Amino acid sequence: MDKKAKKRSLGLSKTEKRIIICTAAVVLIALSIYPTVTYLVPFIKYSHAVSLMEKGSFDEATAAFEEMGDYKDAPEKIGECAELKEQARLEAAYQDAVALMENKEYDKAISAFKAIEDYKDAKDKISECVKLREQVRLETDYQEGLNLKASGSYDKAISKLESVHGYKDSEDQVKEIKFMQAQGFFDQTSYETAADIFKGLGDYPNAEEMWKESVYQQALQLANVYNSEETYGSTAQLLRQALSNHPSGRKP
Repeated sequence: MDKKAKKRSLGLSKTEKRIIICTAAVVLIALSIYPTVTYLVPFIKYSHAVSLMEKGSFDEATAAFEEMGDYKDAPEKIGECAELKEQARLEAAYQDAVALMENKEYDKAISAFKAIEDYKDAKDKISECVKLREQVRLETDYQEGLNLKASGSYDKAISKLESVHGYKDSEDQVKEIKFMQAQGFFDQTSYETAADIFKGLGDYPNAEEMWKESVYQQALQLANVYNSEETYGSTAQLLRQALSNHPSGRKP
């Protein structure tokens, strides 16, 4: 075969050259895409999932990690997302309970803290709320007692103030109301009732003197009703006996 014939046999048509060039290009592109698909794309997805987790989008982050299968530490990240989500829930519930406490909604706050009592200082907060709630009750009942006293509802005022026994000057307030009650009975000539109340006030200022006066007036009432020597004697005996029973021990 001469040189010209050999040259013709090795020659390629333009179409064949194009096919070869395109095939080579496809191979080169495939070779360049393979590492991108195999390494870069999963890395980008992983980084995005981590970003979602850091932003607190735990459900979205969990779904993204689940799509990755065993890529890197994706299974561990799923567990981490669950823990962080629970921590976020607890913190949000804790802050809501604190807000209720600060708004003096103690019953609601106590219930809220009980729902997360093992988180942070929730148990201490429950105790604090109970104390604060009791302080509010004491102050509310105390003020209501004073209002009842001012309106002349003495029995109700006494009952309310006795329910907060030991709070502020509640005991002195009760004694003052009882003294006012006794004074009212005395003014209405109900001396026996007045004497009983005055006697129960012990060493309250003027209580002893008013008790004696009430007993004396009671004796005079009896004397006026039954005008006889025998009755006067019984009245005098009643007066001496009543006075002798007074805590002071004084006798007429």
